[in-house]
Amino acid sequence: MLGLFKRKFLSRKRILTSVPWRNERVQESRDLHGGLLLTLPRGEAGRDRILSLFLALPRQRTFAIEEMGEWVWRRCDGKHTVDDIAHLGAKKWSVGLQTARQAVFRYTGILVKRGLLSIEVKK
Repeated sequence: MLGLFKRKFLSRKRILTSVPWRNERVQESRDLHGGLLLTLPRGEAGRDRILSLFLALPRQRTFAIEEMGEWVWRRCDGKHTVDDIAHLGAKKWSVGLQTARQAVFRYTGILVKRGLLSIEVKK
């Protein structure tokens, strides 16, 4: 049973060569100020179904994405690797490559945890 909850840790190289892509269930819209809103319907199975037995859960979750986050989101298209996005970001934001890698890695990790992105890890 404990094996089900073990986290799999990936090497830095495997993370950088992984390819993020957007969840096709995510709907995009704009707020009153033009900011990007990402809306994800809750699932009918798994954790959401169990929680809905005890809690009144909203049918969807909406996330406000700021300008830099939208830039990263647009490049998570299933074609660019995390490292590709970091290289492009380093040029766009005029920061060092390591700084851009850390920012892209952290941000994509947040989006994965929230169910907005998936990551294909190259072997």
